[in-house]
Amino acid sequence: QNRNHNMANRPNTFLTLLHSVLHYGGIATFNTLSDTIHALATGGELCSDIQLLYLCATVGPILYRLVDHEALYVQILGDLLSSLVQICPRISHLDAECSTDAIEQVMDFFCFVKDQFDPGRSAWRRLAPHIAALPVLLRYQLQCMVDQ
Repeated sequence: QNRNHNMANRPNTFLTLLHSVLHYGGIATFNTLSDTIHALATGGELCSDIQLLYLCATVGPILYRLVDHEALYVQILGDLLSSLVQICPRISHLDAECSTDAIEQVMDFFCFVKDQFDPGRSAWRRLAPHIAALPVLLRYQLQCMVDQ
């Protein structure tokens, strides 16, 4: 099937493989994932909202295992938020009234994470500076997570 579609589903295939590795991995695997996400966030490697969405899709299925490792949990979410802050200025039509489908799905990811895998108020307070750096529309949507 892939031969006929020029590997059109390659990202999804990679995502499935990575989920398997993460599902059966331990804390060392999660540390490696965190280091990789941190390198992407600080190195400006993520260039688009779609890339960030795929990264959120990578992390999503394992977050329940990280709640007990608060520092790692906050590091990963902080780096994802930092990446969102860096990507937003690159999206020309992102403003106080308009967003993209991928950005909205990333925002849904953060809301889902807060609702399902909440390690506590202190963890979200440490993420507050990242949220404060977001554009107004996105900051408003996520600020309630810190205030709750």
